[in-house]
Amino acid sequence: MALLNAEEVLQRIVTDLESTAIDAIIAQEEAEIIRRFGDDASTPVVDTIDSEKKCNVYLDRRFASITTVTEGDRITQVTVDATGYQQWPNEGRLERIGTTGLVIAWQSIVVVTYLPEDDKTERQRILLELIRLAMDRQAMKSESVGQSDYIYKAPEDWEREREKILAKLNHFVIVG
Repeated sequence: MALLNAEEVLQRIVTDLESTAIDAIIAQEEAEIIRRFGDDASTPVVDTIDSEKKCNVYLDRRFASITTVTEGDRITQVTVDATGYQQWPNEGRLERIGTTGLVIAWQSIVVVTYLPEDDKTERQRILLELIRLAMDRQAMKSESVGQSDYIYKAPEDWEREREKILAKLNHFVIVG
C-alpha cells in the first residue's frame, strides 16, 4: 500500500498538477525509498548474517520484534531460544548469551526473521519532501517579488538535494 495518495499530497502541497502526474511522482519516489531502506514495518524481514563467530550480530534495520533466530553453517541451522540472546532493538543488535548467562560467540551463519521498527510517519514526511522537490524541479529556476519581500532560487544540484532528503531515513538503517 502506498504511503500517500494524490489527494493527501494535494492537501499539503499547492500545485496545478493532475492527480495522475502526482501519482507517478509518488510511485517513483516511494520506489526509491523502498529500494534503499526496504519495505515498511508491516512486512517481516529476513537477514542472513555472517557472524564471523563474534558475540554480536547486527541486523540491517532497527527492529520492533524478533520472530525467529537460527544459527549454524551453510547447510544446517538450529533455532536459538529467546533466552539465548540479548536484544538491543535501537541498535539492531543481537548479543549471544550462553546457558550460564555469559556472552558466547554465534555460529558462523545467523538467520534472523524480525519486524522492523515502524518508520511510516518518517517515510511519509520524507516522501512529501521528495515530491515537493520533484515538483519544484519542474518549475522555474528563480523568482522574486519586490526588493526582498520574496525570493526563491532553485537548487544548483537537484540530486544532491534529493540525497540530503533521503539521508534523513538513514537513522532507521543500521550501518556497520
